[in-house]
Amino acid sequence: MDDVDPIKEVLRAVMEEAIPLSEHFEYAGVIYEKDGKIHYTPPATNKERADVKVTVKYPKGAKLLGLYHTHPKGKYSEIISETDINVAKELGIPYYMGHFETGDVKVYEHGKTRIRKRRGQPLSSEGDLLFNIKLKAPFTKAIEESEKPSLSELFTGNK
Repeated sequence: MDDVDPIKEVLRAVMEEAIPLSEHFEYAGVIYEKDGKIHYTPPATNKERADVKVTVKYPKGAKLLGLYHTHPKGKYSEIISETDINVAKELGIPYYMGHFETGDVKVYEHGKTRIRKRRGQPLSSEGDLLFNIKLKAPFTKAIEESEKPSLSELFTGNK
């Protein structure tokens, strides 16, 4: 009997949703536990390429299990940044990153994942590869505006 990791199952579901959206912008959200079940908030964006800052709502009394976000294509986009590392350290939870170009999903866990400091460069991490989302080509096709939900639609029901 295989042991199923419910956090990885939920992470896979959210990354299958978030990574295809991420060609040009970062998306982010949280993974949490409520009443013994693992959930995630829908991917949200502020339409920035390299600095996602969004407010996500999850139920009162829920336990925060991890943060997730995606990186669009571009130079250094497979690297977990110093900001990401610091957030994971401060909150004491894993930081998951999905990469648009490769479909790789990585994790940074403070005290477990290797970090690097190169002279003149910010702290960063390659992260630990968890799995790969098999991307359905062509991912670069833009999503029609009419297909994009508004942020209010994304957060309906998350109280």
